[in-house]
Amino acid sequence: MFLHTLKSTLHAAAKLNQQSIFAKPTVRQLTQLLVQISENNPSTADSTTEKLQNIRAMIQKYDSSWPRQIACCLQPVKKEHIVVTGTTGGLGSHLLARLLQSDKVERIWAMNRRSSKGNWDRQIASFEDKLLDIRSEATAIIHNAWQVNFNLSLQSFEPSVCGVRNLLDLACRSIAPTGCPRFMFASSIAVAGFGSPGRHLNETTVSLEDGVASIGYGQSCLPGAIGTVSWLPLDVAADSIIDVCVARSGTLPPIVHACHPRPVAWMDIMSTLSTAMASRVGSEVPIIRFDDWNRRVMEAAASFKGSESDRFARFPSTKIQATVNGMVRADNELRARGDASNAESGGTVRLDISTAKAISKNLRLAPELGMGYVQMWVEYWESMGLFRFT
Repeated sequence: MFLHTLKSTLHAAAKLNQQSIFAKPTVRQLTQLLVQISENNPSTADSTTEKLQNIRAMIQKYDSSWPRQIACCLQPVKKEHIVVTGTTGGLGSHLLARLLQSDKVERIWAMNRRSSKGNWDRQIASFEDKLLDIRSEATAIIHNAWQVNFNLSLQSFEPSVCGVRNLLDLACRSIAPTGCPRFMFASSIAVAGFGSPGRHLNETTVSLEDGVASIGYGQSCLPGAIGTVSWLPLDVAADSIIDVCVARSGTLPPIVHACHPRPVAWMDIMSTLSTAMASRVGSEVPIIRFDDWNRRVMEAAASFKGSESDRFARFPSTKIQATVNGMVRADNELRARGDASNAESGGTVRLDISTAKAISKNLRLAPELGMGYVQMWVEYWESMGLFRFT
């Protein structure tokens, strides 16, 4: 009996994939999943119902016992004193650079995660020393620090959620004469959910049901998909966020979207990319259907003889295979509909940016994506060694 159970468990373990590990991050959860698989009992742990329960439980945990705001006679803001997090990342570094250049900003506090124990001790000491300054002077907090990983489950992000609550508590305890600082949280489009081709989203709160419907956050050819992309260059995104942050003509809108105001076709971007890569790989790279590209990459990755780390380096899209699979399904659905002229590629929602454009001149005037941007992408990828395998 024991031997049968052991063999069943080992057989079940063979069915686990990377997504299973991320979805069940504790020993107890993994054990329960193995038992379910070994008993041929389909797991319901990833059902929409359970995901909604987990989200509501975390909201209840962190949406309580708010500090009482300190009443004061508000004074107008002449110069912004801004706390910004995540300034070592892509968007964060642009935010910091733009804030330093802004004539509307007088003081900046940059808060980042520790990189070593010694540095962390110094950061804690420095933060405690500056905490009173922040409470008495900060006019805005831009929270941009969030772990970027399409595979992780909600539980893995709890430390980040706790960090948001801590910053909100800091804002609520402000003793600044200008009142509680504005709080801006830079989120991902993934919060709106994926996998619903052609869906449009107004600048309003997202229902929990939509939020859980997500699809997770090639070799010698490029993926061809239909629909459009509204990718926003990081410098423009940073400028847009700051425009909203320092706009004092009215109250801060609860939701503001940031995406390119003039979407371009996915195939136009891929065609431009193929041309830009020609000088690196010897000829223009052919473009094939997204599902065919995905199949070829998965087959090549499966037959790769090197280590797992080398395989991920050679086929980086397999790190987020579940996400890519969802994009392929969405692309096939759009193709079946026959009209993708007003839909984002890959199951991404089309964001309404009416409020954002009304506030941000930088967003309204964002330059169209074209060869110039694509050439910069290729040059960066080349500097990072992306083409060393060709």
